[in-house]
Amino acid sequence: MRVVGIDPGFATLGIVVLELQPSSTRIIHHENFTTRSVDADGDRIDSISERLLDVFEQYEPAAVGYESQAWTDIAARQQAMAQREQDDTTIGMNARSRRLHEVVGVIRCAARCFELPVYELMPSTVKVAVLGKGGGRAKKDAVKQRVRAIFGLGRCSEHVADACAVALGTSVRHRHHVATVTQHASLIH
Repeated sequence: MRVVGIDPGFATLGIVVLELQPSSTRIIHHENFTTRSVDADGDRIDSISERLLDVFEQYEPAAVGYESQAWTDIAARQQAMAQREQDDTTIGMNARSRRLHEVVGVIRCAARCFELPVYELMPSTVKVAVLGKGGGRAKKDAVKQRVRAIFGLGRCSEHVADACAVALGTSVRHRHHVATVTQHASLIH
């Protein structure tokens, strides 16, 4: 089974494809997909869509997951407020939040084109998938270090590490979903 994990971002998306076998899990693709800041917002969204469609077509995943934006909104608000103190021309939280939500819409739409289930994972769920029970409040660095250890990655970006963690969480969620559907189907027949 293959799953795609995505760390959503307007400027940079972390994209990871995991291949899960009964005895192993390995990364078969990872990238930081970066949009060009000189392009119009619509063109940047289009390039994200095109890239995701290419990845889904090439790797034929069983499921797609992305990290929920609920916490990102808070982080974006804090970052925007801090930046606003330094520079009055900064893009406000509403524009940042809107862009991130547009990216999430593109993720969901691209997955829909391939009839793929999409899982939205809270950051705490992603952390638990990587660090185990009790890891839901861990710092991002702990997740990144654990992802590096699990997959033998040397240096990797924060976006790729986050996407790896999301892919692991997605695999757990998707396996649970498939098992539940199978169990319910057996009760009907």
